[in-house]
Amino acid sequence: MSDISEETARSLATPPDVLAVSPERMRELGYLVVDRVIEHLLTLDEQRAIRESSMAELADALGGPIPMAPVAIDQDLALLANVAAANQQHGDHPRYFARVPGPSSYPAILGEWLATGMQAVTSSWGGGSGPTAVELISLAWLRDALGLAPTCEGILQSGGSLANATAIITARHVRGTGVIYLADQAHSSIKRAILAMGHPASHLRILQTDDHHRLPPTAVATAIEEDVAAGQRPLMVIATAGTTNTGAVDDLPALSAICRARGIWLHVDGAYGGPAALAPRGRATM
Repeated sequence: MSDISEETARSLATPPDVLAVSPERMRELGYLVVDRVIEHLLTLDEQRAIRESSMAELADALGGPIPMAPVAIDQDLALLANVAAANQQHGDHPRYFARVPGPSSYPAILGEWLATGMQAVTSSWGGGSGPTAVELISLAWLRDALGLAPTCEGILQSGGSLANATAIITARHVRGTGVIYLADQAHSSIKRAILAMGHPASHLRILQTDDHHRLPPTAVATAIEEDVAAGQRPLMVIATAGTTNTGAVDDLPALSAICRARGIWLHVDGAYGGPAALAPRGRATM
């Protein structure tokens, strides 16, 4: 074999990785992020609960032409922290009273960083037996703390919206199609999920709540009877343990009795008030 020319060798050489970060630089940036997050949490009460800028302002600060050369990562991190992450609602703010607050904690932050840095996956036992075991053990602890049956199973989701959608999809997979009954105080994600999965809008019964903003069992029973008489098939009732607007808890025992008598699936959205059942006082309201 003849030797290739020096020019050809240069053309075949692997180009330098201009986006690479050395371990030393990574440690430096990691400390920077830790300091920035702690600073944010320590000064949270001095910030606005909600900060919003126009798209034009944000595009001017964050956008522009496609970058054709690397920028110092610490500059990008500062831009994300000071502009992107700053323009949002801070659910952990002491003066934030809208929607459902979701304050983070130092242990949760550390766990999130560790999971990201070590590429944790729970898609299968073979692909992530360790993280999957953590998930299963955590679910078992939660099941036992809530006083649920040992046969209860679950799966961790990113939030209540996806959890509700997953539960509804599961019900349809097991029971097929049919009419779904829910209250006008049910979380907005539920109706969106039902329609997004292709469930007919005509098979959706949104019932008015009572004076205590709860789903009336009598109204549910009446609606079911009317649909059965009209040749419709009831599929499931969606109750709420702690509505987002008022924190109301539906009459779960009464709704459960109605569903059990007719063989209808009962789904309880406990994303907001469900954790209250971990305490005796909260469990008494369920």
